[in-house]
Amino acid sequence: MRINSFFMLAGVLFMILISIIITSRIDSYNKQMTHDKLEFIKDSLETEYYKKQLESYPYDHSKIPTNDTIK
Repeated sequence: MRINSFFMLAGVLFMILISIIITSRIDSYNKQMTHDKLEFIKDSLETEYYKKQLESYPYDHSKIPTNDTIK
């Protein structure tokens, strides 16, 4: 009976160890963003904003006026 209780105790300790490892890894993914990552996200959003602004610009490029006269 002592061997059974030893294996049960070892199993419980192993499960506690595994749960501590898993929760510590989950917490490491939720760390604050670094400055470089924030700058990258800001630049990406700014680039997308300007792309959308240019796409919505109502200028028809096929009707560019040409002035061939030299003054």
